Amino acid sequence: MTADTPVAHGYTMRDLQRMARYVLRTDRWHTAADIEERYDAVWFGITEYLLSADQPPTRQELFTAGRRANDARVSAEMRTHGRSTHVYGAPMPRFHAYWTVTNPQSPEPGVVERLAVAQIWPRLTPRQQDALTMLATVGDYREAAVRLGVTPSTFRVLIFQARRRFLRWWHEGETASRPWGVDRRFGNRSATVPSASRRRPATQAVRRRTGGRPVPELVHGRASTYTNHACRCPPCTQAATDDTRERDRANGAVPRRRITVSQLADIRTRRADGTTITAIAADFAVSDSYISRLLSGKRLPVPDQEPV
Repeated sequence: MTADTPVAHGYTMRDLQRMARYVLRTDRWHTAADIEERYDAVWFGITEYLLSADQPPTRQELFTAGRRANDARVSAEMRTHGRSTHVYGAPMPRFHAYWTVTNPQSPEPGVVERLAVAQIWPRLTPRQQDALTMLATVGDYREAAVRLGVTPSTFRVLIFQARRRFLRWWHEGETASRPWGVDRRFGNRSATVPSASRRRPATQAVRRRTGGRPVPELVHGRASTYTNHACRCPPCTQAATDDTRERDRANGAVPRRRITVSQLADIRTRRADGTTITAIAADFAVSDSYISRLLSGKRLPVPDQEPV
C-alpha cells in the first residue's frame, strides 16, 4: 500500500494523512495526551467517516470527524487520570476521593520485616554481612566489590549465599523459597580495577614484576580445571569423567555399559558378516546409536581390563 492508494470517494491515503496532520496542527488539545495516540485516533475517525458515507464527503466534514475523534480520545484519557474536561484539565475532587484509600495500612509488614532482620542478621557470616552492607551503601556491584577488596565474581557469590541463608532462616521450619526477582543494579564498567593506592601489596608487587595481571597456572588432571577453565586435555577429561561417575554412583544411578576394544573387533566382524546394528546392540544391551558411533569412529571403546 502506497500514499497514492485510493481509499474511497476519490480520496487517497495521502489525503487522509494530510488531513490528520492538519487536524493536529489546529487542535486545541496540543498539550494533552500522546501525539502518536491522538494521530491514530484522528486518522481512524476520518477513515471511518469516509468509508461509512454514502455520498462523497467534503474535506470540512472529514476535518470535523477527525476533531470529534480526537476530542473523544483526549476526554477519555483525562477522565482516566482524574482530570476535568470542562475546567481545562483541573483535578476532579470526587475522582481522587473515590480512588484514595482513607484507612491507613496495617504496620504489621514493616514491624515483621524489621524484627526478622534483627533476628536473622547475626546468623549471617561476617563476610556476608560486609557484602550486604557495602552493596546497600554503594548500590553498585562492581564498586562494592572494589571497596571490599574482592573480585566481582567473589562478591556475587557472597551476595547469593547471604540471600540463600537469609531465606533459609526466614522460612525456618519450612521449605525455603528460591530467590526471586532480578537485581537491576548493574555495575559500573569503569570501576573494575582499584586505584594503585588501594591495591593489595601482593597484587602491586605482581603487577610491578610481570607488568600486568597475574595469570593463574592451571593444574591439570582435575575436574575443576575441566569445568572452570574449559581445559580438554586427556588428564582433565578423564578426571571430569571419573568425577561424574562417582557422583552418579553415589546417587544410585546405574552405570552405562561401555564397549571394550576386543568387543568392538568382534562387532566389526559380525557387521561384516551381515548382522544388523539393532541385533548387535540388543546382544550387548546398548543403544543402536552407540554402536553406530563406535563403528564410524565418533566414539572410542574403553580399554580391555587387564587380568589380575
